[in-house]
Amino acid sequence: MQWINGDRIVANDEYGSQGEDLYYYEFAPRVNTYSEKDQMDNSIFNGSYSNPKCIYGETQVQNGGAIMYVSFYDLMSRIETLGADNAYERLSAIKDWYMPIYDYYVQSDNYNKKPDRFYWDYYEKSQWNDKYVPLQNGVKGGEREIGPNGVLGIDGEFLESFLMVSAIPYGFFGISTSGGDTLKINPSLPKNLKYWGMENLSFNGVKYDLTIFKNSVRIDSVRGDSNGLKVKVTLSTKSNNPKVYVNGKQITDFVIENGDVVVSVPLKSAVIEIK
Repeated sequence: MQWINGDRIVANDEYGSQGEDLYYYEFAPRVNTYSEKDQMDNSIFNGSYSNPKCIYGETQVQNGGAIMYVSFYDLMSRIETLGADNAYERLSAIKDWYMPIYDYYVQSDNYNKKPDRFYWDYYEKSQWNDKYVPLQNGVKGGEREIGPNGVLGIDGEFLESFLMVSAIPYGFFGISTSGGDTLKINPSLPKNLKYWGMENLSFNGVKYDLTIFKNSVRIDSVRGDSNGLKVKVTLSTKSNNPKVYVNGKQITDFVIENGDVVVSVPLKSAVIEIK
């Protein structure tokens, strides 16, 4: 993470990308950081692309470009190694990248007519850094015809881009499962947020809403047959003798694992809190 953060500089990357330039395309780090030389012929890709030149960061996602799904692993790694605050700062940067594209699209003639132009219009019409940036999957324009190739993998065949958003339930909310019948929640709420909520989550066909707070979680609107299903909530505590409450009533049926309070209750609407 020190390397991808730009804090640790790798000398061999001087011909590719170093430091802050790793996030030149904002929504994700570059796919690779080392380019043997500024212009590589297509033999490095086994001759499978029509573009005779593969200029670093300009023509191929494989060489200095960016693909959105990589940010899932970036965010999850940040939560694990640098903490939720650092990961949330990165997620906020992705949001800041997204909003101008959204604003540009909703003001365009293609709004609600050509959803496949959502990203394309913004980049194709040089709204970004005053530079034409080709997207993967057939953009044509600018100074050259790109064909099926491009430097940004955002939409088109990149269905895995949605993986980036999954870092919110899996990472920040800490949602996972155990044994097929237990929903696990181990939240990491960024300090800049008082709470964070998600609606219409699903576990074993049962729908529910979930809100995480600094010292508690709230499960709401459980819909469906939840008989036999459990939820295991893990909350961080600095107290050697924490007080644990379920729906406002203090309980003693909990365990402490690695300094965290672990509470298991049936999967129903409930508030689990430590004080």
